[in-house]
Amino acid sequence: MTPMTKAQACRTIHRCATAYRDNLVNKNVLFVAERGDIREYFEALFLSGNFLHLTGVDVAFSMTANAFYNLAVDDRLTVNDFRFTADGTSRMKLDVLPTLMKIHYTARMVGNYDGSGNYLMADKIAGTTTAAMGFVKDGFFYYPNSALKADVKTITAKPFLKVSAVFIKGISDESYNNMTYIANGMSITDIVKAPGVSGKLKLLPEAPQVEKTDH
Repeated sequence: MTPMTKAQACRTIHRCATAYRDNLVNKNVLFVAERGDIREYFEALFLSGNFLHLTGVDVAFSMTANAFYNLAVDDRLTVNDFRFTADGTSRMKLDVLPTLMKIHYTARMVGNYDGSGNYLMADKIAGTTTAAMGFVKDGFFYYPNSALKADVKTITAKPFLKVSAVFIKGISDESYNNMTYIANGMSITDIVKAPGVSGKLKLLPEAPQVEKTDH
């Protein structure tokens, strides 16, 4: 595989920053998951300052995470503004970052991070067999802090849980009324059985808008 250049990285970061702005910034995402009798959920909060950590690059000088994000969104980020990490993880993260910008549509598994990575600090992992996002808990919410080119099953404590449904809302909205994914064979009645979930939902009478995806 041809190594990624910094110019290519700039383009990827800009494209992902735009997708992050359009899909996730200032949004809460509620992941509901289960396996057998185990039913649980966790809520993530996506802020503009979290984007830098997902890219895996280091800023080249004293630049804030929000400043990096703004440069990336505005397509003003240059190859002099960041550097790849020496261990090669920046390129691996950027390889999967585009697919993670729709984590609220694509996540199929979640779990507690098993601590297997030497340089990763995370509490929760969500994603698929090829790409995952790490989250750290701070207060009431989990915040995204890493992108991983990995299978969720191999980096979570057993058993990992299968995603039953995913909901998204604006940060200032009181309840979730937009469902972006529901597993085959599941119903809203099944979803609200997860402890604590029903009080967070404000479902509309009509069917929720769910994006069809095979990822």
